[in-house]
Amino acid sequence: MKNIFLLLVSLIVLQTSRPLAAEEKSFSDDKYSTIKSADQLIPVGDKHMFTNSYKTWNVWTNPFGFFFGSFNVGASYAFHQNIKVNVEPQFIYYFAASPKVVGGGATISSSIFFNKVYQGFYLEPGARFLYVSQNRTLGSSDVKGMVGGPQLVAGWGWTWDSGFTVNLGMGIGYFWGSVGRDITDTDSFQGVLPAGNFQFGYSF
Repeated sequence: MKNIFLLLVSLIVLQTSRPLAAEEKSFSDDKYSTIKSADQLIPVGDKHMFTNSYKTWNVWTNPFGFFFGSFNVGASYAFHQNIKVNVEPQFIYYFAASPKVVGGGATISSSIFFNKVYQGFYLEPGARFLYVSQNRTLGSSDVKGMVGGPQLVAGWGWTWDSGFTVNLGMGIGYFWGSVGRDITDTDSFQGVLPAGNFQFGYSF
């Protein structure tokens, strides 16, 4: 009698365990991984959207600027899941201009993401400073200029599990500047100018 009772219990446990084992199977559809969240499948590459963790460092550049003589490589550090600070040095060599225009500068900013760093809508307050110089033969002197001021950019960020990131933003800035050959021959200007960013990066 005892053996029959144990046999019945074993059969009940075996039958009830089959549906649980079936729920843990691997799915053959290549679009999805086997990771689940609240009984929903997570598309491959979107695991980061269902976790609270985030990568702290990010480096980026705008490769399209290389074709126009603007070379920049930026870096950022995320000290909060919604906020990162950015530093973006820039070197300018406008080879299409005659005479050539060379210069450099930097942008310092902070990106505030409404979802999580590197993804979704963000606001980016910051400041940009640039210095350019053009060697003109007329008057045997260089024409030099400097511009800088605060700016505010709004945009959208995309990120993938691989660490690849893309940021696209547009905004405005208020800039002050001056251009001239020397102190006695300098023109100053100020006003509202467009601002923006287009960044391809990698987070780690």
